[in-house]
Amino acid sequence: MSWEIANGARNIIFVGESGCGKTELAINCALALKKKVGDVRVTLLDMDQSKPSFRARDVRIAIEGGGVELVFGEQVMESPIVPPGIKKRLMDPAGINVLDVGGNEIGAVNMGQFAEFFDRRDTVVFFVISPYRLLSLDGVHIQRMIKAVKEFSHLKDFRPIGNPNMGEYTDGDVVIGGWEMIQERLNGLNLVCEIAAVPEWLSEIVLPESCRHRLTIRRYLQYP
Repeated sequence: MSWEIANGARNIIFVGESGCGKTELAINCALALKKKVGDVRVTLLDMDQSKPSFRARDVRIAIEGGGVELVFGEQVMESPIVPPGIKKRLMDPAGINVLDVGGNEIGAVNMGQFAEFFDRRDTVVFFVISPYRLLSLDGVHIQRMIKAVKEFSHLKDFRPIGNPNMGEYTDGDVVIGGWEMIQERLNGLNLVCEIAAVPEWLSEIVLPESCRHRLTIRRYLQYP
């Protein structure tokens, strides 16, 4: 897997619509970076306060077994708690932080309170797009989601990652067809998507020339 797309960033943030695949991407990113940097601390900050399941904390054993520190806040009923010690880690110039952010205004607001720590030179923000999700059905919905996340989180420039995925039903047609839908929907939005996430069982699939970077993703979360 190639995560050179992070360009050496110290804070790597994944945002996007709920259910678009941010958590799987964040887990894969953190584990891959840990293998690359060795003794450097890599922390996965589970900032997803918008849903009670399919979170990074649900596969804690696999994450920590890969040498990645996992930080998350407990959730009591409908009152999520921001993970402890975030500022300390964001201020550590020696570590790398991967942030999995919730997919709605709640997640964006949680990020907004830490905006001062995200120096643009040290931060990359990936906006994950799944063309098969409700709020990504057309360019208008995608633009609306990006605008809302930017407004509440105070994050600026986003790099889109296309994640044409339908879980275990993902095949070559789903990936290629979904990638084409993403390109069509971003046309006119002043956004270019050149990164595609592909499940590991389709690692040999040939992607269109418009895809310059492929992320081969291992599945960690368990779905019903």
